[in-house]
Amino acid sequence: VDGLTRGFQWLCLIASALVVLLSQRLLDDMQEQTAEYYALILLSLSGMLFLCGATDFVSLYFSLELMAVCIYILVAYFRNQARGVEAGVKYFLLGAVSSGILLYGISLLYGAAGGTTTNLVALNDALALAPKANSLLVFSGVLMVLVGMAFKVAAVPFHMWSPDAYEGAPTPITAFMATAPKAAALAAFLRVFGTAFHGVANEWITPVCYIAGASMILGNIAAVKQQSIKRLLAYSSIAHVGYMLLGVLSHDPVAGAQAVWLYMFTYLIMNIGAF
Repeated sequence: VDGLTRGFQWLCLIASALVVLLSQRLLDDMQEQTAEYYALILLSLSGMLFLCGATDFVSLYFSLELMAVCIYILVAYFRNQARGVEAGVKYFLLGAVSSGILLYGISLLYGAAGGTTTNLVALNDALALAPKANSLLVFSGVLMVLVGMAFKVAAVPFHMWSPDAYEGAPTPITAFMATAPKAAALAAFLRVFGTAFHGVANEWITPVCYIAGASMILGNIAAVKQQSIKRLLAYSSIAHVGYMLLGVLSHDPVAGAQAVWLYMFTYLIMNIGAF
């Protein structure tokens, strides 16, 4: 429990509280006011709170899945709306693929570190001492973890689920997906790349640069032609993730985390306000 953990946990709590307030009227109008809806939001929130403070790949993966599985269900919450169910299934299938890639990357890094630890700090030390013969293993593992985590924050080119899921989900859940999970996933991004991969930065700085740049460009250009306000905000969130990934690229992990937190706080107020 450090400053990064507490800061991002507060963002998740504020976003979730605002989404609960936002949900009241819609659920009353749709006659869908149930305890399960709020239970799923709270379970997803608990995953986010754990994710913000995860210091081990096992706890990080568990938290990520607890957060994501609840959101898959919430996206398809109105079962009589075909578009919402389609969005939920698409999000679930792509989420399952990304989780598999992430796990495979973790297993490669575990092997490259000599099969001794999944703790982020210990892994950073072990990877720095890894023999040259393991360089391809380290690169492949880091790349797969990057792909898995880029999917969770909807960075280009792993953003394809985002516009459909945003459009198909109930409006308060779209607001929820655009804010709280992004804050938690970015906290995990900062923790993993600033701690576990700090010693092997040369393996991931270039791919993250390209992902950040592509997210900024494609997110803004694709938003211009959108007719749906939800899809417009989905592409807007993709562009904003590109800007926030610049904090991950910072040579000073503390200053980078502070910059991302401040940007995320402003983004959260703007996005919830828009919804």
